[in-house]
Amino acid sequence: TLDTALPDVTTPLTLQGGTNTTLERSYASGTPDFSLLYVGAAGNLTVTNVNFKNGYSSYQGGAIFAAGGPLSVTGGTFTGNYSPGYGGAIDSEDGLTLTGATFTDNSALYYGGAISANGTPTTISDSTFTGNSTGDTGDGGALITFADTTVANSSFTGNDADYGGAVYVDGGTTTVDRGAFTKNSAEYGGGIYNDSYLNVNTGYFKQNTAESYGGGIYADGDMILNKTTFTSNNGGQYGGGVYNEDAATVTDATFTGNTAGDGGGWLNEDSVTMTGGSFTGNTAEDGGGLSNQYEATLSGTTFQQNSASDAGGGLYEFGTFLTLNDSKVVYNHAPLGQGGGIYNADTVNLATTVVRFNTKNNCSPALSVTGCAG
Repeated sequence: TLDTALPDVTTPLTLQGGTNTTLERSYASGTPDFSLLYVGAAGNLTVTNVNFKNGYSSYQGGAIFAAGGPLSVTGGTFTGNYSPGYGGAIDSEDGLTLTGATFTDNSALYYGGAISANGTPTTISDSTFTGNSTGDTGDGGALITFADTTVANSSFTGNDADYGGAVYVDGGTTTVDRGAFTKNSAEYGGGIYNDSYLNVNTGYFKQNTAESYGGGIYADGDMILNKTTFTSNNGGQYGGGVYNEDAATVTDATFTGNTAGDGGGWLNEDSVTMTGGSFTGNTAEDGGGLSNQYEATLSGTTFQQNSASDAGGGLYEFGTFLTLNDSKVVYNHAPLGQGGGIYNADTVNLATTVVRFNTKNNCSPALSVTGCAG
């Protein structure tokens, strides 16, 4: 148990721990605020199998503040650390390599409840983030990224923030490979809020919630999704699975059982190019599967058993154009008769696309979609 800060790390240093090796700031009244480890100029810190508890920084990095040199962490746990600024557990300014670590109940008032990553390269793999948070106006309940970052084989569960319940992408390109996002929550972007560039490969988003927009993802920057699944997310007003305000390219994504006021599966406000994938059992007031507010081109995509209480059980078109190529819109439902399959308020183009068996009708208004009968 530490009553005062350890000496700064200003040379290359390796800390090798064991199962029970723990650095813990004292809980005693009057204990000053300090990061458990501080990496200064010319420092280079490698930590293996060390646990960190109750760090409480003055502003950055409750457990570790790597201000002047790179940081490598393998194994260990980070529990109950706090920062009033950046990185409840870790703030890295000069590159971070993190493997097989566990982050639980860490918090920051503003940025990155567990980690604030502001250096290149940043690589996070095989790690677990649970119950981390930022304050009521904070970003990135578990992680905020300001530079190119790769996150692989990691899980985010029950994290919370104002923007980006689990992750906030603020700069550079963040790539998520085989990431699982479950029961995270935010005002905007229950799972991820993207304000830069985001790539997600084989992602899994389930039961994330946003009070306003984007239950799974809120994208205010360019985004690529590949083989990613969105299940039972709630987007509040817009976009149960995804809400986007910038360009998105999507391949083989599945949206199942997501809900929102508008766009149960997805609400698009920029441009979307989608290949393959499916929308099944999503619900909304308008656009049970997809609500398109600008430009969308979909090829080989299936919409089935989605529902809208007002209009557009499968799809709601209110943008510049919606084009469906080699797709299926079947067995969707809008009980008021406003386009069980498709509701068209602008331009819908169908090419080798089946729109059938939707109730109360396939397309509405009548004759508004060429090639759609009934």
